[in-house]
Amino acid sequence: MGTKTGMTAQQDVFNRLVKSGVKNTVSLTGKIYPYSRPKDSKLEDITLNTLAISAGQIQEGVFNVNIHVPNLVLTDDMTQPNIARFEVITAVVVEVISNYHGFDYHFDLDAPGILERDGTNWFSNVRVKYYSLRN
Repeated sequence: MGTKTGMTAQQDVFNRLVKSGVKNTVSLTGKIYPYSRPKDSKLEDITLNTLAISAGQIQEGVFNVNIHVPNLVLTDDMTQPNIARFEVITAVVVEVISNYHGFDYHFDLDAPGILERDGTNWFSNVRVKYYSLRN
């Protein structure tokens, strides 16, 4: 309790993803990482990062849950996203994140999965709104 830092609030979101069994539910080939994935990962991974958190009486934060899936392997173009896998994993993450109440915090869905490009790779960005009452 007390003031949440960006790191402790992000850990709440991370714990929800891990404890809800997202990895097993979607047969994720990689892991859920609280900050960043291994540099050259070729697996399906989920990462988190903090965009903002306030220090008011009601703390409000915004976090990204980024879902990384390897590109499709095509003969002439290896830059196409694997939409089918993104849909499956994103749907489960959205369900787990939506309207969740923890012991001293609450978070909800802010953006339900926006496909974004990172160089030649793709990721699905799920944005989370986080609330906690300072005491």
